Amino acid sequence: MNFQISESNDMNSQQLKVLKSPATASQLAFTSYLKEGATPSERVVMIHGFTQNGDSYRNIARVLASQHGLEVVCVDLPGHGGSSEIAEQIEEATDILWRFGQDS
Repeated sequence: MNFQISESNDMNSQQLKVLKSPATASQLAFTSYLKEGATPSERVVMIHGFTQNGDSYRNIARVLASQHGLEVVCVDLPGHGGSSEIAEQIEEATDILWRFGQDS
């Protein structure tokens, strides 16, 4: 499934981005941290706990990106932060999260 990425509001000097499902109204928000001009050695996906959102990892994400050369993706799980509820089944949420493991 091909997802569309759009930019959202500025959040603490990082752009909140949104993956949108072309089949439904579902969207998953995330913030990506990467040292400017760097080519990441690896991608790390941070997934928050109950009652939190991806911004919970902002400080550690900045350190991992700036000092260790990692791309750090902080996801707002469905129903949290800038993400919508998943309109379909859990399989859709899995498809959206799987997207972060793929090369951009």
